Amino acid sequence: MRSASFSQDVLNQKIKETLDKHVWGTVGPESKEAARSFAALLGRDAALFCSSHAGAAETVLRALELCHGDEVILPAVCSPFLKEAVEAVGAKPVFCEVDETLTMRAENLAFCRTDKTQAVFCEQSLGYVCNMPEIRRFTKEHDLPLIDVTSSPYATRFDDKPTAEYADIVLAALPVQNTGVLVTDEEFIGKLYAAHHCGNPYGHPGGLNTGVCLGGDMRIDEFRPTIIRYLITAADERRRQSNSLRIRISEALLQNGAELIPVREGADSSGEYILCRTSGKESCRDKAIRIPLRAYTEQGRIALSNAVAYTTL
Repeated sequence: MRSASFSQDVLNQKIKETLDKHVWGTVGPESKEAARSFAALLGRDAALFCSSHAGAAETVLRALELCHGDEVILPAVCSPFLKEAVEAVGAKPVFCEVDETLTMRAENLAFCRTDKTQAVFCEQSLGYVCNMPEIRRFTKEHDLPLIDVTSSPYATRFDDKPTAEYADIVLAALPVQNTGVLVTDEEFIGKLYAAHHCGNPYGHPGGLNTGVCLGGDMRIDEFRPTIIRYLITAADERRRQSNSLRIRISEALLQNGAELIPVREGADSSGEYILCRTSGKESCRDKAIRIPLRAYTEQGRIALSNAVAYTTL
């Protein structure tokens, strides 16, 4: 998340005040206030901060009481931590093929579901939005929880609504020291809170271990929500700036002969990347960056190899 419209000195002072309170690894006042702001930003009831992206994913799966023998549907091209989290609880990842935007192909979900399927993760890849209405229709029809994974929760929208409104749970993978934020409704937040302690009660002799990503305590250091809380204040401003910058860069890429992958109709993919096909003239290829995703099927590898990403940062 980029710098907001406030002084760095003010933020530094706020972080110092938080550290001086000696609140570590718990849901403290900064975490609570940041959680309220984050949930309100996405139009949901409650939020919980976790120590990492992977920790947030595992927290969701443990709260849903998934275990050995269960199956979870993931996009065939996704962030590696999703597969690792599924395997950490003993469940089996099942991969749904993706389309040219590297997001889950909704019509393939029926081929992935079995009697053992317990949840569906969809991921807004590189800011590109998947077909949220169709994916949501499928999960409702089969009574499956839908977890929306995105690094730009305030920017990825479908039919002018945040993709968060289509999901049961949102996993926001923030770049503030890999913080993971879970956003959901009030009735489920208690289970998430219990699971992010990994079942350990207060005063457990093992103590706090906020650095563990998988298989341990998922609680966050209190200073990170302090940073996020202040960055949230400029989220809408950053979204407008991102849209404007994205348009200018897209126009420049087209003028240089790049073949852009189109945004899905009805979606507002105002993330921090622009996807282009690898075929055709690419005079600006030297500006392309490595796509931070992994392909887990042959079709997924083909889709990934046929795309290059340009950053709007």
